[in-house]
Amino acid sequence: MCEAANKDLGYPKTQITPENIEPWPKPFILMIDRGNCTMATKVRNAQLAGAAAVVIADDRCVCDDTQCMVKYTAQTCQSEFPPITGDGSEDDISIPSFLLNIVDAKAAIDSLTANNPMQMELTWGSSASSRVEYAIWSGVHGTHGTDFLKLIKHVAVGLGDRAVFTPHMYIFSGDRYDCTKHEREDNRETCDALCTNGGRYCSNDHHVPDGKGGFVTITGAQTVKESLRRLCIWEHYGKIDGIGVPF
Repeated sequence: MCEAANKDLGYPKTQITPENIEPWPKPFILMIDRGNCTMATKVRNAQLAGAAAVVIADDRCVCDDTQCMVKYTAQTCQSEFPPITGDGSEDDISIPSFLLNIVDAKAAIDSLTANNPMQMELTWGSSASSRVEYAIWSGVHGTHGTDFLKLIKHVAVGLGDRAVFTPHMYIFSGDRYDCTKHEREDNRETCDALCTNGGRYCSNDHHVPDGKGGFVTITGAQTVKESLRRLCIWEHYGKIDGIGVPF
């Protein structure tokens, strides 16, 4: 779905003859594979094809899901189930989209590729509570995240106890770099540069301007320490009221 939908490749098959391809009856939910282009691009193309909603089939196990890793002999994994994020171009998208874990997605795909019709219902609702909970994911490098937090500071203060904010930092499990088990000995130099706590918390290296026309390398381990420092500040000065003005 990185390009316009091709009904020749879709399931269940709608083709009656090679020259006569009927459209999928509406309303339909389109399931598409993750990967190759942004989720926004996939959902936009699905919307243009007439989909009422999109389910994106995840193709990776969560690293600590042993059964999934064994079942699909996964070579790569992800530290946690990811959220669906935009790429900045999604203002024209109006249909809902969801990411389905690999285990459930595989079962659905097997049924669809066997040309079996499937009925799927997507439901969601709002909490009965009058308090809104929201979270922001950010990194420690660059000014965009910091500028955004400054921008919404007065909004968070204005909402008071009617909203609770939780920050998240981009830190990865050492499983991604083979830094948590016996492989660590073979990758000690890399692991020590990217990770802390015996390979438990890791991040990528970053190259940032040094103010003199050049760049300086901030190691992944340094990034993790700064991320944990910020989360520690939140624990002491923000979590108590869910606003976190000092943070």
